[in-house]
Amino acid sequence: MGRRFLSLLILPIIGGLILAGCGRQAPHLQRYSLNPIQTCRVGILPLINKTDYNQGDKILYRILLSQLVSQQTWDITLEGDVIDLYRELHIKPWTHPSPGQLQIIASRLNADILIGGEILQMRETMEGNYINPHIELQLSVYNSTTGTRLWSTYHKKQGTDYRKVMHFGINNSVSQLGHNIIKEILLLWKEEALLQCQD
Repeated sequence: MGRRFLSLLILPIIGGLILAGCGRQAPHLQRYSLNPIQTCRVGILPLINKTDYNQGDKILYRILLSQLVSQQTWDITLEGDVIDLYRELHIKPWTHPSPGQLQIIASRLNADILIGGEILQMRETMEGNYINPHIELQLSVYNSTTGTRLWSTYHKKQGTDYRKVMHFGINNSVSQLGHNIIKEILLLWKEEALLQCQD
């Protein structure tokens, strides 16, 4: 009787922990256009760092670039080409280009879409004997011909979000956490069939 009562008590607790591990915050997608865009060549704009975290924009930019390249679906424009266009058009890397400037950039890069974004929060805090990183990010995708926003995705996570029953360990650096955040955003885009290149 005692064992049966104990198992009946423990099962709901374990179930709740598993659901908590699976029910973490997902990226929030907002679509501005329902028309599909043929996406084979992607231009990645410098990310705007609105935080005090030094080099945060470069860290997440490189992670986004590597994630897109590793999927081997799209032709990705070179970072140097994008930076050269920013210089030529007198666009500061910490400012967002106008729709007209986005059209010029996309045209020069021969890109089907442009991906840009803002880092709204990035920090690492000591919690006990480990570092807990926090990242809040918004990535937006722009139409190459009009310079208008096609969709935007907001995502916010901290390292402890991954310390659940179904996950091993904790993300203890912004680069590790950024890798997971961007991976989750790109997975959502794939599930929604937003970035597709059909030959």
